[in-house]
Amino acid sequence: MSTTPAPSPETQPIADAWVHVQCAYTSLQRLRETGLYAREGPFFARLGPRFKTLVIVSYGQADGLLARSLAPPEFEGQVVSIDNAQGLEPALFQASVPGRVCRALDEASAASALVYTDQHYGGEVAVASARELRRAGVRTGLIARGGYHWSRFESHDSGSASGTAARAAALEGELCRAADLVIGSTRAMVDDLAWRHALPAERFRLIPNFVLDAGPAPDFDGRDKGLVLSVGRLEAQKRHDLLIRAFAAVAPRFADARLVIIGEGTQREALERLIAELKVPAEIRPRIGHEQLRGLMRTCRAYAQVSSLEGHPKGIIEALSAGAPTLVTRAPGVDDEVTPGVTGLVCRGTPESVAQGLTDLLADEALSRQLSKAASADIASRLSLEAVLPEYERAMTDAMESAGAGTAVPAATVRFDQTLLNVPPRVGAMEFVGAVAAFARRLNDGDREVFLDTLATRLDLKAPTQA
Repeated sequence: MSTTPAPSPETQPIADAWVHVQCAYTSLQRLRETGLYAREGPFFARLGPRFKTLVIVSYGQADGLLARSLAPPEFEGQVVSIDNAQGLEPALFQASVPGRVCRALDEASAASALVYTDQHYGGEVAVASARELRRAGVRTGLIARGGYHWSRFESHDSGSASGTAARAAALEGELCRAADLVIGSTRAMVDDLAWRHALPAERFRLIPNFVLDAGPAPDFDGRDKGLVLSVGRLEAQKRHDLLIRAFAAVAPRFADARLVIIGEGTQREALERLIAELKVPAEIRPRIGHEQLRGLMRTCRAYAQVSSLEGHPKGIIEALSAGAPTLVTRAPGVDDEVTPGVTGLVCRGTPESVAQGLTDLLADEALSRQLSKAASADIASRLSLEAVLPEYERAMTDAMESAGAGTAVPAATVRFDQTLLNVPPRVGAMEFVGAVAAFARRLNDGDREVFLDTLATRLDLKAPTQA
């Protein structure tokens, strides 16, 4: 009889391979530059040993070394990087991914695989990869993880009747129906997705974002008494203009008061003009690494985020974890992690209300000390890496138990984009012609001739005659 102990649930293999698809159309190099790459390492270090092979799909041209560095040093399996080393246009690169994933797993002799998306946006690449793996006889589970509700954000930014919102909803629904498990970062997101796409609650899992450095709040006396910090993309949704206008009314009351906004985006020039116009002691800085940002959060006097909509915002939970006295607006997703008056302050989305909240934080040191200590303790208990990762392990195990049962993976066919029905006929025709021309240009001369001849033969629609 063997005396080898049975593997524990924490070390038992989940599948032969983990196919991790970066769906943000970015590169690992870009993630490293913005500090987000630092979050990936501990995630892979904890979960990677549950697989024999890691396949990391990213969109950069030189992500191989970075992909391999995500695996823990003790990882004995192989790491495969699928990136856009040839510099193909995004559509061509995406089309190549499923076949490359299948070849990589065939070379690794993998009989089972977990395909995992890191966002819903761009998840069609993961759906296609799962479909091809199953066709090849590989037992495959699919997890669709989203940090924010994609279709809702598009509706917020472009309007609920816009073509971009309709397309996001269609692709999001296709992904959710294809997935064994859909992960949402907030309860509202999970409930909205289940309702919108008419899927049972058991197909969804609530797993919030995590913080890496959860722990006790730093010494409050070491904070910069004048520094108010805000972090986020420089886009309309973040409402940095609201924060600047509010700070203009607050700054004259406090010596050395200054506002630092960290981010990049289309609103930068407009925000800088507003700062100059109002003569606000404020500056806008580009993105910085995670450690630098964490250092600012641990030393700022206050942190403010006044967005109109968020998913599960990393900036807010990182600030709370760092003990930064925090002010947020009462808006969907923005105030979810703040208990008013206990771990932070919540205000209305007006300059007057934001100004009052900032004044309370800067003027009442006893209140700020209390919020700082309570916020860091709260985040450490609920959203630390150690608190959240077991939920990911359970989700991965459950997805592999399902491995496609009861899901609806779409067939690999050319589909008509329903959003063309929402635009005038002439616009729709131009969009269609543009898509056909782009496809035809990618073909060699012989195939292009066959393609265009077939279109000309088959497309014999006539305009309806008048009665």
